[in-house]
Parts: sequence; C-alpha cells; structure tokens
Amino acid sequence: MFEMLKHMSPPLGLGEKCPARVAYKLLVRMNMPISNEDMTVHFTSTLMALIRTALEIKLAPASTKKHQCDAELRKEISLVWANLPQKTLDLLVPPHKSNEMTVGKVYAALMIFDFYKQNKSPKDQIHQATGGLSQ
Repeated sequence: MFEMLKHMSPPLGLGEKCPARVAYKLLVRMNMPISNEDMTVHFTSTLMALIRTALEIKLAPASTKKHQCDAELRKEISLVWANLPQKTLDLLVPPHKSNEMTVGKVYAALMIFDFYKQNKSPKDQIHQATGGLSQ
C-alpha cells in the first residue's frame, strides 16, 4: 500500500517525495480490512478509502467513533443506491469486525516501531555498537 501511494500523484496518492510517516498516518486513517486468505486488500475498498480520505467524507475526528461515521455513510449510500447489493456495500464501506486484521493496525505497528527506533536512548545505541559488551 505504501509503495502504491508513493507512485500515485496527489490528490489520491502522495507522490514520490512524501515521507514514510505521513503515508503511514494516511494508511492508518484508511484502515481497509486485509483478506485472511492471501493477505491482500480489495481494490474497491481501497479506492473508496482513498476517495474518502482525500475528500474527507464521513471521517471520524479523534473525539468521534469511526464506526459511527461508517454506519452513517453506509446508510446514506443505501438511500442513494437502494438496489445496491449488500456484498457491494460491504466492499465500499467494510463493516467493523474487532478481531479482523486491517491496514491501519499494520501501519500503526510500523509507526510505533519507527518511533521506538528513533527514540532509543543513547545508552542502548552505545550498548549495541559495542556488541553488547559493557565496560
């Protein structure tokens, strides 16, 4: 996902000069479900998430629950396209499943690891540079 966003130009993508941290934050906001069978994301879900984040359509601020915004968007899509099958609606706005692996969880973990690497104490860095031997 990160590489795809870097190859796409704004407004949907981020461009080649975008720092990884900015891309990770966007991917956390997009939060598409990852398929259990082959560890991929569905094209329709990805495209809808890109459009949604670029245009800021029903995105939850920190104080509001994301699931509530998703439910509102699902309801509005159902009103506009009354004959839309449930399977297609689930691809456009995936339903929330707490135990499901998502892109947001993966990139949040990468952000945590990146922050850890940057903020290791100097003592830990010296300890690793000397090969674990302390004097």
